[in-house]
Amino acid sequence: KPQFLMRWFLLTLALLSLQNLGAQEIEVFRGTTTGTNLTDNSATRTNMGSTPVAGGTATQLFTIRNTSATALTGISVTGAGEYTINAQPSTSLAQNATTSFTVTFNPSGAGQRDGTISVNSNDANEDPFEINLTGVGQVPEIEVFDGSITGTNLTDNSSTRIDLGDTPVTGGTLSQTFTIRNIGDANLTGISVSGGGDFSINSQPATSLAPNATSTFSVVFNPTLRGESLATILVASSDSNENPFDIKLKGKGQASEIGISGPGGAILSGTDFDFSSLVVGTDSTQTLTISNSGDLNLSGLSGLTLSPANGEFKLVTAPSDSVPSSGSTPIVIEFAPLTNGPKTA
Repeated sequence: KPQFLMRWFLLTLALLSLQNLGAQEIEVFRGTTTGTNLTDNSATRTNMGSTPVAGGTATQLFTIRNTSATALTGISVTGAGEYTINAQPSTSLAQNATTSFTVTFNPSGAGQRDGTISVNSNDANEDPFEINLTGVGQVPEIEVFDGSITGTNLTDNSSTRIDLGDTPVTGGTLSQTFTIRNIGDANLTGISVSGGGDFSINSQPATSLAPNATSTFSVVFNPTLRGESLATILVASSDSNENPFDIKLKGKGQASEIGISGPGGAILSGTDFDFSSLVVGTDSTQTLTISNSGDLNLSGLSGLTLSPANGEFKLVTAPSDSVPSSGSTPIVIEFAPLTNGPKTA
């Protein structure tokens, strides 16, 4: 009976040894073997962290260990989508040996990005060993305000123009401040502003903004002509869908506008007003009207003179020195020919 028990014990040990020799067993760790011992196809995803969509990557080291008595072979790792294998592990591991590989996360879009990588081997029940991953793609996002961040939050390329107001063509300018804010989770870079037409950029914003940071720029309106002036300024940046951010502007240049009319209607610049024929020794007077159809006072009229000063044309009633917008003033001229022939002044 003791011999039988001894034989049974030895047979059991042999069977266990044979079983261990034939069953390969893989372990996978996040980082080194002191890191998290992962579970095959775990519902808890391994977090690769956050990185910018444009030009950003995140990497993670993983370690494979063979815990069986026989070689773990056929080892390879396949990536998926935004998760690629940067460095492959050894293809075979002896008992208790380790090897490592690196995964690179390169997001193509914003927000949470999930993926699964597969560790292939001859493990009996974990081939492949699946590692579920997650990471966050970061993007910048531009906001532009009329004034400070308490002002109007503008819409890119809005059809509603921002009115900078009215200012004289000669010597008049208007300025407006705008504020840029980055509400994304990656740096907003490459920021610059370009003007157009009568609208120039007086001060440029910062070229780069961290998340939640702000910067301002100012636009100056300096009209060259009377009337409405339109332009679009462009805010360039690394924003993915609002580059450039278009801001449509308008303003009005102000100036006086002289017009002269006589009994027969408007007298165009450079044309003659005819007193008709008169007998020498007689005279005739005509009343002309100077009007201002502009939006600023028409001034400096008191210096009006007739040339040549030969006594045949006389300024009987001088105009007012200043005519307001939409106003007018009369001017009376007398013609008294002293000799025969055409007369001009």
